[in-house]
Amino acid sequence: MLEYQVVPNTNVIEMSIDGHITTAEFAELLKMMDGQFQQHAKLRLLIKVLKLSSFEPTLIFHDVLFGIRHFFDLSHYAIATDQIWVKRGIIASRLFMLGQIRIYTMDELELARKWILPPKHDEAISSSP
Repeated sequence: MLEYQVVPNTNVIEMSIDGHITTAEFAELLKMMDGQFQQHAKLRLLIKVLKLSSFEPTLIFHDVLFGIRHFFDLSHYAIATDQIWVKRGIIASRLFMLGQIRIYTMDELELARKWILPPKHDEAISSSP
């Protein structure tokens, strides 16, 4: 299952992966992200991988095409997971990702959320009464 939401008043998309991801779920995510690129020049992604058990093979094709089209448009990736093989996969795929990447454990999820927020948003939170 793939769930996602846009963090209000930011260019941050928070995703959650738990189990199997279908091509239809992934296509909906990419459609939403394309819409966000109409509002923001760059996006930041927070990806929580609770469990990634499987995905449909065509998902890779869609991911690669999207990645090529938006290679310069994703500025930050925060990945929170306790799955060792996912961490290793992220490390290996850094060659194909231009933005800043940080990997966190699930216990560090709040640190990941804080890091992924744009500086202006973080200042607005700090200066609130």
